Amino acid sequence: MEEKKFSGIRIKNVLLLLCITILLSIALGFTYGFLLDQIIADGLISILFFLVLILCLIHSRMSSGISGNSAVTYTQFRNIYFVFAVFVYAFSFLPEYASPILFIAIFMTVASNGYLGIAVSGYFSIVLCLMLHANFYELCAYIFLAITGCVISELLKEKKNRIYLMIFLFCAALLVPNLFHFLSDFTFDLKLFLYSGAGGLVTDLLIVLFFDKIDTYTKENKSRSLDMILDENYPLAKEIKAFSKAEYKHALKVAELCEKCAPSIGADAKVAKAAGFYYHLGKIDGEKPFAANSVALAQADCFPPEVVSILAEYNGELRLPSTIESALVHIVDTLVTKFEILDKNTVSSTWNYEVVIYQAMNEKSSTGLYDESGLTMNQFLKIRDFFVKGEKLF
Repeated sequence: MEEKKFSGIRIKNVLLLLCITILLSIALGFTYGFLLDQIIADGLISILFFLVLILCLIHSRMSSGISGNSAVTYTQFRNIYFVFAVFVYAFSFLPEYASPILFIAIFMTVASNGYLGIAVSGYFSIVLCLMLHANFYELCAYIFLAITGCVISELLKEKKNRIYLMIFLFCAALLVPNLFHFLSDFTFDLKLFLYSGAGGLVTDLLIVLFFDKIDTYTKENKSRSLDMILDENYPLAKEIKAFSKAEYKHALKVAELCEKCAPSIGADAKVAKAAGFYYHLGKIDGEKPFAANSVALAQADCFPPEVVSILAEYNGELRLPSTIESALVHIVDTLVTKFEILDKNTVSSTWNYEVVIYQAMNEKSSTGLYDESGLTMNQFLKIRDFFVKGEKLF
């Protein structure tokens, strides 16, 4: 399933990214006395970069390329981008060659990926040099440092070699600006030497203090997104409750059982829980196909793609379950629905209870519904045993 490119939330964030990009250009232009036509020209350059950035974002998020996590949101990227834009404006007051672009490249990469890291740090380098009328050598120094930072950022994730990489980064921050400055006019500048050395030390200090925290924060974004949509006060959750109390009760039951059963088959418990809760989401939008309705509503609210994919596989309407989480949600939903229909007295005996579970699961499995999910026979039996010997469905 192709993810919908834009939702209301994403459109808002895209527009905010555009505003940040243009405002940075305008702020630098006014600060350094640019004429109106020059500011407009720089603004157009910023817009061109922005279009490239959005294409990079769409591609990266769809391919799970932002911190290896397809759940990283445009909101998170927007916040990071805004912080670095503020830093870039502050860097403009430093002496020539002294802006610590290396720091931006490293942390933009760890918060997104090398692709976006090079794009953003390269653009900031160009903007600084344009606004400050920097020469070719200063631009080369910043681009060199930007590429170095993006490459090293990936290597910094391996803690065993981090100290050596930090020494290398300090040397690069110290030597690159001074060497390119020397190539520019064949002189050394003591002030630049001190500024670049301080920039290298600050970069290493920030790596020690924040690198692991930012890396962990971005990777845990999916968990935070799932917690948010599972909150009882989340708008779509409240819509389900308002639509039908029976559907809401059913959703809670399926979500709870999916979460409890998932560990027994090695499935992602939070993804299964969220998908189980919203499995009938499409019903609140009226007509069939419910799967298409669910996908539209979930994408509009920027649900994690793993959850959207399961909703797209609702009852096999559009396509068969493609993951063990999707198969689990379908099985649990089928069983809960079955026991909601049956009279409790009918299945009160152990024998009747087990027969209903065996029959319901075997009926679905025999149709080949789970053939593309990767669900093994052993996992199928573990799900069955979970309900026969463990959790009760009524």
